[in-house]
Amino acid sequence: MVGALGKDWALCARGLHGPAASVFAFASAFPHLSVAYDSNHKDPFRNLSHDERVDILQYLSGYQGTVLDDEASFADISTYFPDVYEKVSENLEWYLKRLEGNENV
Repeated sequence: MVGALGKDWALCARGLHGPAASVFAFASAFPHLSVAYDSNHKDPFRNLSHDERVDILQYLSGYQGTVLDDEASFADISTYFPDVYEKVSENLEWYLKRLEGNENV
């Protein structure tokens, strides 16, 4: 089995719109938080690029109902992680069931 690289996913995502595009942007930026995490010295959310912060904030605003601005910190957004996990898990389960049943998604 050959794994998909980030660039492969990015090519697939070019045609995404609406919720799918938002989830892809969020999922692309989110892992960079763990790579940059060193809360004793720096805020990992503030170390992301402006575009990555905007992607995460737009996802949280659109799908979690948050009201956060570009000055948000890791502590501000981390309170929403359990809800994000739940939402992504529910959506993934929904899609997998439809794919298993050969339904269009």
